[in-house]
Amino acid sequence: MCNDTNIIKKTMELSSTKFQWNDSMDKTSLVLGVIAGAFDVIHPGYIKMFTEAANHCDKLFVCVHEDPSLERPMKLKPILPIEDRLEMISSLNQVYYTVPYKTEKELYVYLYENHFDIRFLGEDYKDKEFTGSDLNIPIHYIRRDHGWSTTKFKTLISESITRPLN
Repeated sequence: MCNDTNIIKKTMELSSTKFQWNDSMDKTSLVLGVIAGAFDVIHPGYIKMFTEAANHCDKLFVCVHEDPSLERPMKLKPILPIEDRLEMISSLNQVYYTVPYKTEKELYVYLYENHFDIRFLGEDYKDKEFTGSDLNIPIHYIRRDHGWSTTKFKTLISESITRPLN
C-alpha cells in the first residue's frame, strides 16, 4: 500500500494513465467499476468474477498487473506476457477498458485519478489492507466459492502433463 502523499502527488502530475473520457459519455449517469490483478491464464473463476463485477456497474475497467511477484514475492510470476493478458481480457464482453500497471503505486494513482464508483475485490480481501483502501471507493467483494484459482489451474495442467499416457 502506498501512503507517501508527496510521491503520489508528484506521480499524478507525471501520470499518463488518466482515462480520457469520450465526450459522448455522460460520467454522471454511469456507474464505473474497477478491478485489478494479474489475470494470468484465464479460467472459469475469472469469467465468473468478471461477470459478477459487470453486473454491478455500467462500465468495468480492468487494471492488469504486469508482474505482482516483483513487489510481493509470495505471488506467482505470470507465465503469459502482459500484452497477451491485455488482449484476452479486452476481448471479454464484460470488460469495457483495460490498463496495464507495473507497481502498486501506479495502481494507486490510476484509482485516485479516475474516481471510480465501485471497486471489486475477492472476498479473501475482507478485513485486509490493500492498495487504495484509503481512497474510500465503495467495495463489492466477489465470491470465491467457485473453487477456481490460477494456482489450481496451473497445477491441473502440470498434473495432466506428468500423467502416464495410456
